[in-house]
Parts: sequence; C-alpha cells; structure tokens
Amino acid sequence: MRQCVKLDIDFQGLLEMADFLSPFAVDFRYPGDMFEPPLEEAEMALRGAEKIVVTIAEKIRNQASL
Repeated sequence: MRQCVKLDIDFQGLLEMADFLSPFAVDFRYPGDMFEPPLEEAEMALRGAEKIVVTIAEKIRNQASL
C-alpha cells in the first residue's frame, strides 16, 4: 500500500487497514498453529479487505476509461 501511495495519494486512507490486515496474510499462509481471530476482528478484516479491493477496482476502471 505504501508503494501505491507513492503513485496515488488516495491510497493513504487505506494504509492503516493494510497494516491491520498484514498479520492475517502471514498467519493463514503457513501450516502449523492455526490462528483464529475473534469474530469481531475477523469481520473488521473482511470489511477492510473488501474496501481495499473495491478501491483498487475503481482505480482500474477509471484508468481503463481514460
């Protein structure tokens, strides 16, 4: 996300959520102890990930229409 901010300041608002999501990527990627977050934290992670995906999809659509 930090690389995206260098190209488009609109991504600045997603940095905090991206930082929050980073441990989820690592904890679920590797076998072994299965990290299971509390439901509220998992729901927050899902909403944050959806927001990031929607923002990126909108940026792509806008670039494609130029």
